Amino acid sequence: DDTLTLDLGGFTYTGTIFPSFYVGFSPGATADLTVMNGTLTGAPVYIGWNAGSTGTLSVLGSSTTWTTSGSAFSVGLFGNGTLLIADGAGVSCDVMFVAANENSVGNANVSGLGSTLVVADALLVGRGGDGSLSINAAGVVSVASGATIGAFAGSQGDLNVTSAGSE
Repeated sequence: DDTLTLDLGGFTYTGTIFPSFYVGFSPGATADLTVMNGTLTGAPVYIGWNAGSTGTLSVLGSSTTWTTSGSAFSVGLFGNGTLLIADGAGVSCDVMFVAANENSVGNANVSGLGSTLVVADALLVGRGGDGSLSINAAGVVSVASGATIGAFAGSQGDLNVTSAGSE
């Protein structure tokens, strides 16, 4: 089990430094990553990459953004993945999968005033596995091309929007 807090020190880091970003890669492994105080751009993100892996990514604070342009952001690709966007942080991507494949589990939570998830194309919650998206405490999710909850037979998708100001 690995836990890491990454304080970016107000800097911006691009996908040329890391071509892909994995949180919870190996079967049987558990990884927790907290990112704050800066900007990450470019690289696709995979949380819970392999079956049997578990990953948690927390993007925290109003000065924190993570953008994956031209690539997917996957929460529970084949394993178990959790994404927390809170305290005014923002995540932007072209496509987001929450529980992308059969037997995967994905949970995404956008919580707190100023916290945003912006998806330029499609959001699929429970594309192949068991996925949930929770929006609360005035968090905001914006999807340009549409969201699908429970995309395929055998998948499960849940959308929970709670508290005033959440959208």
